[in-house]
Amino acid sequence: TTAAPTTAAPTTTAAPGSSNGIDLTVDIPDVDNGGGENPGDGDGDGGGTDPSLPDNVFSWTIDAAQSSIVLAPVAGGADFHRFSGSLGNVTVIDTRNSQAAWSLTGQVSDFSGGLSGKYLGWTPKIVTAGAGAIPGGTVPSGFVAGNGLRDVSSLASAQKGHAKGSATIGADLDLMVPASTAGGRQTATLTLTALG
Repeated sequence: TTAAPTTAAPTTTAAPGSSNGIDLTVDIPDVDNGGGENPGDGDGDGGGTDPSLPDNVFSWTIDAAQSSIVLAPVAGGADFHRFSGSLGNVTVIDTRNSQAAWSLTGQVSDFSGGLSGKYLGWTPKIVTAGAGAIPGGTVPSGFVAGNGLRDVSSLASAQKGHAKGSATIGADLDLMVPASTAGGRQTATLTLTALG
């Protein structure tokens, strides 16, 4: 059974069914143009139980440095501005004897200046393999297709029966916004939720 969702500070070890919010900030330039490039990458696999890990627990943490992420400008195009950032050091520890499945998902709010959260996408990656962690699929910016991270999206998961252990998970963030977007600072909250 899954506990009712609760909120926790970004550096607090949290239990299944809890959520952590990460602040995102982007400075949109006044109407102008750019060139065209693209961040993103991923990897994953692995296992092995660290004897120093606590026994029969599920917990997850977000590194203190990840409580606030600034999205930096990268080359865009004639009709869009592009920004990138890195979500990293989300650590999952799962040594439960039940070897139950678990999942980490993310969803972003709309930005403070009225920009839709759909323009944010990501490419999840496994930084350090373990605990059966499998990265979620790439979610493109809604500027390209779909609703981006405005919809709940998988960051990582593990199937029932996975090996005990820990994993470190990250993601490359990709924000593409129309070139007509008003300039100025905008903020949003990316909420991660663990279920297990």
